[in-house]
Amino acid sequence: MRRIARVLGATVLGLAFVTSAAHAQSANPVTWNAGLGLAMPSTSGFNTGFELRAGATFALTDSPIWIRPEVAFDHFGINCAGCGNLSLFGVGGDAGYTFVTTSEVGPYVLGGLQITHQGFSVRDSASRTKLGINLGGGITFPLGGESGYVELRYVAAGDFDLIPITFGLRF
Repeated sequence: MRRIARVLGATVLGLAFVTSAAHAQSANPVTWNAGLGLAMPSTSGFNTGFELRAGATFALTDSPIWIRPEVAFDHFGINCAGCGNLSLFGVGGDAGYTFVTTSEVGPYVLGGLQITHQGFSVRDSASRTKLGINLGGGITFPLGGESGYVELRYVAAGDFDLIPITFGLRF
């Protein structure tokens, strides 16, 4: 447990350093995001689950490149009655590129690293922490006075892979 606390603490400190450096270079204010979605495991034996995701985006000055530290929570059931579930809590950072268009819809790609704590609740509970990667893309669009987004990712968290589709707001 101490090892997990040290790894998560080092990750948070690293993200704070990266985001403060990116914010110092940014001409734009911070953009916060929060989303909810479906998470489809590509690993067999699990049901489709849900995802909650939140973060902050820091744009680099006069550039379509941005940095986004974020946290995510995913939850899945196991494919047998009463067998249990799997919960993932991740802390990570992404770099992204927004394609320049004349439209109000803004497509982007992203990728990054994350540390994911996996908690299994079967007959006996077990947990582990894994380093993972994610790659994906999405679009932003106007939604009232804010900006909405839809994002699709591939997340490899150790030996567990998932594909979350997230719908959310940027404010």
